[in-house]
Amino acid sequence: MSERLSRLTYNNHGEWKPINVKGLKISHIFYVEDVVFFGKAELEPLNFILHTVDDFSSKSGLNTNKNKSIIIFPKTRGGQ
Repeated sequence: MSERLSRLTYNNHGEWKPINVKGLKISHIFYVEDVVFFGKAELEPLNFILHTVDDFSSKSGLNTNKNKSIIIFPKTRGGQ
């Protein structure tokens, strides 16, 4: 199942805007039964992340536990 979700994230990279760490674009990391998504802290990329999760849920029958889910927006540096 994680492979299907991974493919969905890559299919949305045009809109997703993953983070860039030393030239490496990171959109998600899987760990056991958890997934961490990374993206630019803007409304449009967030909507694409949420759309991807909803798309995955509808195709797989698996649902996100909203009680165990959080969204974190980093503090900006220098007023950016």
